[in-house]
Parts: sequence; structure tokens; C-alpha cells
Amino acid sequence: MINLLDYSACVVPVTFVDKEIDIKNEAFVPTCEKDKECQDGYDPELYHGAPVSVQVVGRRLQEEKVLEYAAILDDALKAQDSSKLPN
Repeated sequence: MINLLDYSACVVPVTFVDKEIDIKNEAFVPTCEKDKECQDGYDPELYHGAPVSVQVVGRRLQEEKVLEYAAILDDALKAQDSSKLPN
């Protein structure tokens, strides 16, 4: 849809799937059939190590804004990661 509308977009890498942390939620209750399909398709073993990203999207011809917001988000994510590091 984003390409069809010719919107500006940028992907910001966040982390990687960790099968020890990103376990399947067995208590999950789907709200619709598509929701159930998505949950059933998640396999922590299969996706272990896969990249997790956030996509920043803006309107047409707003590339500069999208890149600036992506940079702000990236800086915030890096600051959060560095605050978890031991001194």
C-alpha cells in the first residue's frame, strides 16, 4: 500500500528475534481468523535470529521528514540500549 500511494518510507533496525525471550504466548486469544492465522504461524525456533525493524512512513515528497524521524527513533533506541549496559 505504501508503494502504491508513493509514500516515503524508511526502515530502522531494532533487534533480532530471540527464541528464549520471544516465546509463543499460549494464553493468546485471537480477535478474528486472520489474528489466529498470524499467531499460529509464529514459531520461535524458525524465526530465531531474524531481524526486527520499525518502518517510518510519511506522505509523498516528505523524504527529509521521514529520514529525520527515523534518525530520532534510531538515536532513542541506541540510548535505551546503552542505558542497559553495565558501567
